[in-house]
Amino acid sequence: MSNKKAIVIISVLGMIIFLGGLYSAEFTRINCRFALFVGEMKQYGIGIFPTLYDKPYTDYPSSHILLMYIASLGGYAVNMLTAALPGALMAVFTLIMTYLLGARVSKWLGGYAVLLCLLSFEFVSIARAPSLDLPVAAAAILSFYLIYTADQDKGWKRLLLVPLCMIFGFAFRGPLGIVIPAIVVFSYYLVNRKWKMCVICGLVSGLLAVSCMGVQLLLCVHQGGRELLEAFLTDQITSRFDKGKPPWYFFTNGLASYSIAFPLGLLVIIIYFRKLMKKPSAEDSKQLLFLRSIVAWILIVLFVMSIPGTKHLRYIVSVIPALALAGAWIFMNFDKLPLFAKIRSFFFVFCRIFPLLALAGLIILVVVLKLAGQPTEFPIVLPGILFALFAVSIVAFLKSLKSEQRDFTLVAIAAATMAVIKIMILEPVDQYYESSREFVAAVETVRQDKTQICYFNLGTDGDELKYLINIPLEKRFIGQYFYSAYTPEINPEKPPQNLKTAVFEKIMSLCPEDKKTYPKIEPRYIRSGCDKMLTMPDSTIYLTRAEYYEKTFPAELKPLYEIIVSGKMGHQQFVAFRKKLDKTVEKVTK
Repeated sequence: MSNKKAIVIISVLGMIIFLGGLYSAEFTRINCRFALFVGEMKQYGIGIFPTLYDKPYTDYPSSHILLMYIASLGGYAVNMLTAALPGALMAVFTLIMTYLLGARVSKWLGGYAVLLCLLSFEFVSIARAPSLDLPVAAAAILSFYLIYTADQDKGWKRLLLVPLCMIFGFAFRGPLGIVIPAIVVFSYYLVNRKWKMCVICGLVSGLLAVSCMGVQLLLCVHQGGRELLEAFLTDQITSRFDKGKPPWYFFTNGLASYSIAFPLGLLVIIIYFRKLMKKPSAEDSKQLLFLRSIVAWILIVLFVMSIPGTKHLRYIVSVIPALALAGAWIFMNFDKLPLFAKIRSFFFVFCRIFPLLALAGLIILVVVLKLAGQPTEFPIVLPGILFALFAVSIVAFLKSLKSEQRDFTLVAIAAATMAVIKIMILEPVDQYYESSREFVAAVETVRQDKTQICYFNLGTDGDELKYLINIPLEKRFIGQYFYSAYTPEINPEKPPQNLKTAVFEKIMSLCPEDKKTYPKIEPRYIRSGCDKMLTMPDSTIYLTRAEYYEKTFPAELKPLYEIIVSGKMGHQQFVAFRKKLDKTVEKVTK
């Protein structure tokens, strides 16, 4: 098969897997935040950061949100499909580059690597949701492809495109977006002992990082003055190094979430570790030179990303193509290792029966859900699809195909089964347990147009977003927040206490003093203690988790309020309550 045909097939199948069934899906968890970003971009315009409550959300640049805004026709068609579309395109591009990179060694290697990416549950989950880390993955693998093919084909002009990849990554993810592609490039030259190129890479990437950061800082000062600049430095740099998850987090949690690619890739690294650590020589095969470069990409990126305290599995999605390429070594087994032959045989047997196991699991799941009184609807064609995949795996085994074609077909069937499980089984279950629509609709039925919604012991960037995303854009509001143990906010005139480093103090000293030249960056929401609830209009509706209402709502105030709606928002039980509207309460409040 030619590379052009392979690219077309990967593109079509990738878009089906990454976007199938999303049009009617509900926004849940962190996806609510991204959908609100798009809504606020429609309301308040485009800035260097997205906004939440009309306040710049400095954790992310607005580049990816802008693509979501365009995909949703200027914010008029915001749904999971349009929100995930930019990330899905980046994921498809990453799969194409994975294939083309593996095809430099063997087309079968590239094909297996693509299938291992699709068999990695977390990779597919990230590609089916708004994700700012997929552009970084695309920039990283394109950077590697350019430097690797420049070496192989003696096409040094391709290296001129590498800085553009780093700038692209920065535009979508800030400092992290330039660090990862730079590490990938540096690791390639380091492991291949090209010291001159290491120095050049370090200088160029450092210069780009300083330049991009300089432009970003100037834009911050221009849009929001020193206050916005401080928020940016805190959220995107200093807060990343706060205490968080342990250094081994990616190796333990990623091993399961990114299986099958992560464990197979790690196994190949362990088996070949001695060979890979030897000095490169003319006697090394083309395959070994390629594997050495891939492994350097994996280990150095994982090591560097393990240093900051803030860790999320999506941060390392840029190493999954490399892990998939390394894991595909087992299927190619260039060195005829007995261990790899046994793993291959076991894996192909598993692929053959995987659809049947999925069908059995579906039947058990339906029975368990019905016995628990929580029936979840699945597509009526789902059992037929799983059975058809199992039948194809049997036919592929019986048909007189070449061994390479038969083996590849079995792994492709396993990848298709994984996609079916994800889209038609796991996501419907997740949507059922994370749905907020019914509760929001019930509250909105009770609430009159001018009735205010306030929050108790929530937010301000959490559960309440699930409510806002389920009401029309024109009815959204900036609520007030009440807390049982309220601590006044830090005076915004004072700089954040964690900006103490000499570097940041120097940066701040170079910025002009604010003289109200720039719009004041302050939250639009109001935080208050419970005592202020008594001064609110009687019609005000308050939202909180059921457990918060029972355990933390002041006992002396409870007789004055009544629950009007209870239900599930996300996976938590929520209540909506307001003042009792009877004469006894009116007398007490007086």
